[in-house]
Amino acid sequence: MGDPRPFLSRGGGELLDKLRSMGFELDRSGVGNLCTGALSAEEVARPLHRDWEARNPGGGLHMDWIWICLLALWERWWPDKVCLELRHGTACRGLQ
Repeated sequence: MGDPRPFLSRGGGELLDKLRSMGFELDRSGVGNLCTGALSAEEVARPLHRDWEARNPGGGLHMDWIWICLLALWERWWPDKVCLELRHGTACRGLQ
């Protein structure tokens, strides 16, 4: 999969392009709809993971990119919406 950190500094359009390259036709509104009612990017990623796995058996390495892109978009576009992964990061930084 490679180191995702350089990828995360890219714009939202590039993150959406990564998801589109995997067959997920999403825009900001579509990602927002997926995030509605969810508490974590992992929760949002689960149905996309299942879809990816059904289309690409054994393509597990790329499944990480789904979660990474969704988490980065959530953090960028809805910083005030509760996301457990982001809260966990904040809590961990507070303990350092």
